[in-house]
Amino acid sequence: MNYVSFLFLIYVTAACLAYFLFPVVFRKFRSCQWTVLLAASWMFYLLCAGERYFFFLLVTSWTVYLGARLIQKQADLQHQALSGEKKLGREEKKVIRRVFTKRKHRILWAVLLLNFGILAFFKYIPDWIRAASDGEKQLSLLVPIGISFYTFQATGYLIDVCNGNVKAEKSFWKTALFVSFFPQIIQGPIGFWDPVAEQLFAEHRPEWTRIKHGLELILWGYLRKMVLADRLVKDIYLVTDSYAKYSGSMAAVAVLLYAIQLYADFAGGIDISRGIAQILGIDLPENFRQPYLATSINDYWRRWHITLGAWMKKYVFYPLALTPLFAGTGKKVAATRFGKTGFGKHAGKVLPAALSCIVVFLIVGIWHGAGGKYVAFGLWNGGSFSFP
Repeated sequence: MNYVSFLFLIYVTAACLAYFLFPVVFRKFRSCQWTVLLAASWMFYLLCAGERYFFFLLVTSWTVYLGARLIQKQADLQHQALSGEKKLGREEKKVIRRVFTKRKHRILWAVLLLNFGILAFFKYIPDWIRAASDGEKQLSLLVPIGISFYTFQATGYLIDVCNGNVKAEKSFWKTALFVSFFPQIIQGPIGFWDPVAEQLFAEHRPEWTRIKHGLELILWGYLRKMVLADRLVKDIYLVTDSYAKYSGSMAAVAVLLYAIQLYADFAGGIDISRGIAQILGIDLPENFRQPYLATSINDYWRRWHITLGAWMKKYVFYPLALTPLFAGTGKKVAATRFGKTGFGKHAGKVLPAALSCIVVFLIVGIWHGAGGKYVAFGLWNGGSFSFP
């Protein structure tokens, strides 16, 4: 069941009707309206991916829920230890914070390694096996639908709990809904717990303005996908599959059309996702902002796949730039004879951010796929972004 199928439209219509009828039919349980979204999301994933891959969605939901609860417990114990009747000195408080921080980080890293390990297994291991065996061995393994998106969204919530930015959700079912919300699980946009979760669990009534705006987004999304992307892709493959038969100018046109097709397909899908959520009363973040009108590579990446960039900025870029390794590198450069010069002082200040940026784009490249071309893509964009 994909976005352009008639079955998908029927499913979405049925899900929306059930969602809005639930508080009318079951007035005593109107606060449980969100359970309709959970049931619709799980059923949608089962229909799209099957029981085999639904299991891994449950693993991510459960481990992130459990990890968040354990981290929250350590945070509560830390608060009790620091706010007890016994007066503690500054050093004693530092020791307590250090002990509980280590415990929280151990839980965090255990859950992160498990979930990103599952992601890496499905996304990269088959390619590595084929590369190592010169394509002789074929591993029959499909990537679970939406695994990159729901893994990033779920682990982002866990990191927020560890950092004390949000409280751990006590209900597993609510955590599972945040991880698996069906309009965004296929291709995003990637959301943060705050403010998406609050909207998911709130009561909603049908609002004409939201329904109208949602339908406009959905129609615009189908226009992009079906009229542009799906029609262009046939002509593009016609050239790329037999490029030796065509002239250089035709190849250049195919490359240009591919850029248009890629944007229309991805942005169109996001419009459909945001439109469905809008009808349900939920605002999902914008993911594209006219990226091909960008005036520089930096400007482009502020307009393309915005939610992935926001996730990387929050959970990778800033933590890396503030680590002793990266921050210390900048200080070491500033302390050298070269650092005494005007350019050297500037280099010492921007080096931690530049190195972090390169790592971020390297991860973004690998996130799109395994292979040297993705690594080169990440390094080139990271270098261009860091040293414009």
